[in-house]
Amino acid sequence: MFLESIRWRLQLWLAFLLLCTLSGFGVAMFELHRMQEFEPIEDELQQRLAELTRALHSTSPRLGVYLRSGGTRLSEWLGREQADLGQTNATPELKDKDQQKGESPSSLRQEPQGIEDLEVKGFYWAIWSRDGTFLGRSSNAPPNLLFPGLAATGPSEEAHLRSHYYEVYGLDPFGHVLLVGRSVALELKKMHSLALWLIGMGGAVLALGLGGGWWIVSGALRPVIQISETASRISSGNLSERINTRGSSSELACLAKVLNSMFERMETAFARQKQFTADASHELRTPLAIMITEAQSVLARPRIAAEYRQTVEICLDTAQQMARLTESLLELARFDAHQAPVDCQPLDLAEQAQQCVDFIRPLAAERGVQIRCQLQPSPMMGNPDYIGRAITNLLSNAVRYNRVNGEVQVTTGGDNASVFLVVADTGIGIEPEELPRIFDRFYRAEQARNRGDGCTGLGLAICKAIVDAHAGRIEVASRPGIGSTFTVTWPGPPHHP
Repeated sequence: MFLESIRWRLQLWLAFLLLCTLSGFGVAMFELHRMQEFEPIEDELQQRLAELTRALHSTSPRLGVYLRSGGTRLSEWLGREQADLGQTNATPELKDKDQQKGESPSSLRQEPQGIEDLEVKGFYWAIWSRDGTFLGRSSNAPPNLLFPGLAATGPSEEAHLRSHYYEVYGLDPFGHVLLVGRSVALELKKMHSLALWLIGMGGAVLALGLGGGWWIVSGALRPVIQISETASRISSGNLSERINTRGSSSELACLAKVLNSMFERMETAFARQKQFTADASHELRTPLAIMITEAQSVLARPRIAAEYRQTVEICLDTAQQMARLTESLLELARFDAHQAPVDCQPLDLAEQAQQCVDFIRPLAAERGVQIRCQLQPSPMMGNPDYIGRAITNLLSNAVRYNRVNGEVQVTTGGDNASVFLVVADTGIGIEPEELPRIFDRFYRAEQARNRGDGCTGLGLAICKAIVDAHAGRIEVASRPGIGSTFTVTWPGPPHHP
C-alpha cells in the first residue's frame, strides 16, 4: 500500500498544505477583487436610487400626490399628464391657470426630471406598489424583473446580483418599492478571467511545490535507503561494508557514523568469535587426542596394573586440563555478557596480594624463583575472588616464564584517587610486535609456546576482563631477555566528606 510509504505520506501532507494555502489565498484574492469591483457599482446604484426617489416625489409634485393617493399605474399618470399638457397648449386660459398654480407647463412635457438620465447612463429602474402591483419601468429594463418583496415598514435598501444584472431595491417614504439596476456582464467576465487565472497559477504553484517536495523528500530519504541497503548487505554476511557518509545531512551523518562504529564492532566481535572458536577447537583437540590415543593403546593388548594406572593418570590430567580450559571459557563468556557478578566490597590490595604470593610460593620454589614484596596498604573497592584471580594469574605467568634463579617483584601502593599493583619479573620478556596482542584470548608469545607447559593462553585475557569489570587499567612493558612488568591501576575507595 503506497500510504505506508514515508515518501508518499510526506508528499500527500505537503499537497494538502499547499492546496489549503493556495485555495485560501485564491479565494481571498477573488473576494477582494470582487469587493473592489462591485462596491463602487453598489454605491452608484444606491445613489441612483436616491435620485429616482427625489425625481419621483420632489421634482414632480403631481406624481407624488398621485402615488400617495393610491395610484396604480405610472404609465396612466404619464398619459394623464400628457393629456393635460395637450389641453394646456390648446387653451391659453388653462395655461394661465397652471401658471397661477405655480406649475410650469414644461415640467409636464416629459417624464419626471432625472428619470431619463438614468436610462441614458445605462441604468434601468422599476416601481411597484406596496402590495406588489407593478407600476412602471424604464424602457431599457430587462423583461424578467422580479418583485423583491421587501416589507413596507420603512425606508430600506438591499443589493442583489441576478444573472448578469446588479440591482438595488429600496422603499420610498410612502412604502413604494423602487428598483435601480445595471448590467455587470463586463465585470463578471473580468471576474471569470481572474478566477481562471487564479486557478491556473494555483495549479502551476501546486505542481511546482509538489515537484520540489518530491525532490527534497527523495534527497532526504536517499541516505536512509543507502543505510538500509548497506545493513542488508551486512546482514547477508558482508561485514566489511560501511555506510557512505559523504553528502548526508548532519543528523543522518551522525547516525551513519554510529552505525558504522556498530558495524565495525560487530565485525571485530565476529572475527574474535571466529578466532576464539578456532583457538578453542585447537586447544581442545590436543587433550582429546591424548585421551583417545591412551585409551586405544590400553585396549590394543592386555596391560599390567601399573600400565593401566599410568594411562588412567594421563587421562585424568588431560581431563583436568580440559576442565580448567572450559571453566576459563565460561568465565570469559560471562564477562563478555556482563553476567559475571562483581560484588564489590572494601578490601586492601596489599593484603590480597600477600595472600596470592603465599599461594604461589610453592610453584616459585619449585622453579627456583624468588618473590620479593613491597606492599603498602592500598584500600579499594572490589570483588576479593576476582581480584585474587587476576593477581594469581599475573604471578603465575611471572614465575612460569622466568629464568632459573630469577626474581619476581610485587609492589602495591596508591593514594585517595587510585591504587596500583606492579608485578615485575626477570624472565624471557616479550617481543615488541607481540605486545599489542598479549591480552588476546589463546594468544601466547612464540617463546611461551615453545616451553610446552600446557597453559591455555587465557590467563592474561581473564586478567584484563577482571580489571575492566572493576573500571581499572592494565599495562605491560617488556624487553626480550630482560623481563616484563605488568602494572594494574584501579580506582581508590570512594571519598566520603
